[in-house]
Amino acid sequence: METSKASAKSADRVIVDANPIISAVIGGKAREIFLTSRVVEFATTAFTWQEALEYLPDMVHKPKVRRAGIPLSELYTTLVALPLVVYELEFYKGKMAAAQSRMEKRDPDDAHLLALALKLISVHHVTLSGAKGLSA
Repeated sequence: METSKASAKSADRVIVDANPIISAVIGGKAREIFLTSRVVEFATTAFTWQEALEYLPDMVHKPKVRRAGIPLSELYTTLVALPLVVYELEFYKGKMAAAQSRMEKRDPDDAHLLALALKLISVHHVTLSGAKGLSA
């Protein structure tokens, strides 16, 4: 029986939602991915960045953060230090209508991330493999 090994090839770009950003900030598993992976660019939207900023004050009350005694100011510093490229709405707004129609029955807030993905696909002429319903 033949087994296949996972490819060691790195991703060029990963689009990141608020949850993994927050996880990285508070020392979760996502931090290791941000800091040690061979991803060329971690991308997010200004909308998602703002969501992460809004969640930070609540994070100081999480048991893990409280036990570690991490002050809010350090959480902000860690957020800013993450290797993220933040794209403004102006960059991907031409893809928002398509993204919103695809996301209306899921999480409408994620339309920003999908619009960014669609824009980056069109700019860099890449395809989404196996992403049912999310092609450009």
